[in-house]
Amino acid sequence: MELTTAEKKVLNGISFHTDEIEKGDLCPEDTVLLNEMRQVEHYLQEKYPSYTFEITGCEPKSGTTRTYSEWYFKCGEIERDSAFIAMSEETENGYAIRDAFFGQVIKEPIRQELERILQTNGFSPINIEVSFWDYLGKEFDEHLDANKVLKGELEAGNDFKIFLDDSKLTEKTTNR
Repeated sequence: MELTTAEKKVLNGISFHTDEIEKGDLCPEDTVLLNEMRQVEHYLQEKYPSYTFEITGCEPKSGTTRTYSEWYFKCGEIERDSAFIAMSEETENGYAIRDAFFGQVIKEPIRQELERILQTNGFSPINIEVSFWDYLGKEFDEHLDANKVLKGELEAGNDFKIFLDDSKLTEKTTNR
């Protein structure tokens, strides 16, 4: 079986069959992992065509109580110390895959809108942090409407932290 260097690296990190992986002579379990990894990579490329991804590791579901595997990936367009995570769960038709990368796509538009709302109402934000902890499926792609999330029309497990400069708060702004 033909394997890329990146695929060999990931499989070697989660399997004990390093010699077989190097030769492309995969055991059935490693073949399943390879196919799952390829499906996760295809899912990410299809869902976010404006971005490039590299699968960097996996915590397979085997040997755990989880019903899904966690696939770690990096994005070529985003500098970040930690990897992103996609979760894949086996179904009758292949794999149901979810991820939280959508948060990177809508993070800045949401931060800008929150800043605009605050400034319009007389508040001076020092910092606004926008993060997400939900994993959403393929229907929430890179064209996700940030305003739907901001308005609560779409639950995305968002966590917004707004830091204000209290020295700039006046009686007028604190009585709202």
